[in-house]
Amino acid sequence: SRPKETKNDNFPAPGDYNPDKSSSVIHDTAPKYTFGLKTNVTKIVDTPAPNVYKIAGVIGDKKSSPSYTISGRHKQPMDERVKNPGPGSYNNVNPEAYKDHSPCYSMAARTQLPSDATKIPGPGVYFPEKVTIHLRDAPRHSFGIKHSLYLGSESLCLRKDKTALLF
Repeated sequence: SRPKETKNDNFPAPGDYNPDKSSSVIHDTAPKYTFGLKTNVTKIVDTPAPNVYKIAGVIGDKKSSPSYTISGRHKQPMDERVKNPGPGSYNNVNPEAYKDHSPCYSMAARTQLPSDATKIPGPGVYFPEKVTIHLRDAPRHSFGIKHSLYLGSESLCLRKDKTALLF
């Protein structure tokens, strides 16, 4: 069988779009009737551009008069998006503050020679009897009373009235 003929896409060019008519596509509007001629009067927008705003200075030598109101104050509901921090308000925290860091290796040569100021322990400083790496636990120390090995251990005696004696 023959291959199907390809159809040319019939998309409008960028200059064919009319954004003024886009609201009628999005929102349903009632039919509009007019009497007389249509005049193409454009509205003059009296909104200044962002770089033209003239905001009165708040710092100066003129004092403002006190503002009083008789009616109650109605607080506007706050937009929930305002409560969230913006992209620039997060502090970068070094991950090593809460995670273990990986080992650091270097392939560079050590060019610093040991000098006389380097502290090297002498032969009389080593105490091999204090090495604890071969033990299961680290040494434990207490601040309590040292009991004699000959006293025996505490024993517990239960009476018939289910009270305990410790001696």
